[in-house]
Formats: sequence, C-alpha cells, structure tokens
Amino acid sequence: IYTVTRGAEDLHVADTLDLVASALFEQQEGRALAGPLFFRAWVIREAALGPNHPAVADSLHHLAVSLYSDNLSVAIPLFLRSREIREKIFG
Repeated sequence: IYTVTRGAEDLHVADTLDLVASALFEQQEGRALAGPLFFRAWVIREAALGPNHPAVADSLHHLAVSLYSDNLSVAIPLFLRSREIREKIFG
C-alpha cells in the first residue's frame, strides 16, 4: 500500500520491508527471502537519509545478520560499517 500511495522510495516502505524481513528471518524457510528485503530497506534508507544515519546503521546490521551464516566475507564489512556509523553518532 505504501509503495502505491507514497512511492517505492518512501521510508514507510523501508520500515515495512524491514519488519517483513525480520519476521521471515525468524522462520527457517523464510530466511532466503529476508536478505533481499533487508537489502532493499537499506537502499531506500540510505538514499532518503544519507549514509551516516542511525536507521542506515540498523539496516546494515540486519542485512549483515541475514548474510552471516552463508556469506561471512560480505557480512563482516557490513557489521563494521554499521558500527562505524553508530560510533560517529553516539560516540
């Protein structure tokens, strides 16, 4: 609904994708679907909020968690970037 009424790049779309991905990730059979949704939420948030926003750090963290067991070499840099953003903002 948000995609139609607000546009595909709206932050409400990112929030919804993140919630759906989180629910899917909790289910073993849904884990493969969660990663692309976390990725899309991250892309929307970074475009709307900039690369150093706390919501972008959250998206990077969620994406890294979804990739951790299958693709550690991709997950680690995402974790590190998430931490870097949080350290800049929160100290």
